[in-house]
Amino acid sequence: MKEKILLLNPPGKESYLRDYFCNNISKSTYLHYPIDLLLLTGTLKNKGYEIEVLDAMVKGYSVPETLDLISKIKPDYLVALVGTISWDEDKEFLQRLKIQEPKIKIIGTGDVFLDEGPKVINENQFIDGCILDFSDGTIIKLINKLNRHQTTDNSVIARSVSDEAISIGIASPSARNDQPSALNE
Repeated sequence: MKEKILLLNPPGKESYLRDYFCNNISKSTYLHYPIDLLLLTGTLKNKGYEIEVLDAMVKGYSVPETLDLISKIKPDYLVALVGTISWDEDKEFLQRLKIQEPKIKIIGTGDVFLDEGPKVINENQFIDGCILDFSDGTIIKLINKLNRHQTTDNSVIARSVSDEAISIGIASPSARNDQPSALNE
């Protein structure tokens, strides 16, 4: 059976534009399609994953409606766009999702991870990892690491971008409060 990945633009109280690692609140009724998620569909589809896309922002779904739809979709992984402008709402939504669906691996992407990705993940145990690049195979490496580390005590930590590569490491439960060393793929 193929693993299912849901690409999500979460609901929000405002018309958030969370794309391109540069977010804002739309001043009109226009909301553009999240290109970040669009790029991931090709990479993931080519590797044989079943892909679902849910743009709760464009559809105008509430938090309960979105949580209900996610329960019906039953993804193994969820990649969520998040932003500093909507972080409080995004964080609350993803926490609720993890409580409701504890087996879903939640992968975040957005500007909140750019400068302090490991810190954000360490402080938010409901997030299993993050990605900072949509054009390479980082998402596949991250999913592979999550598959090899099935315990809920571990989290994949995305490291800073150095030159052209992103290193990904696993933080042990005892190292969650420290800066874990990066494991290069």
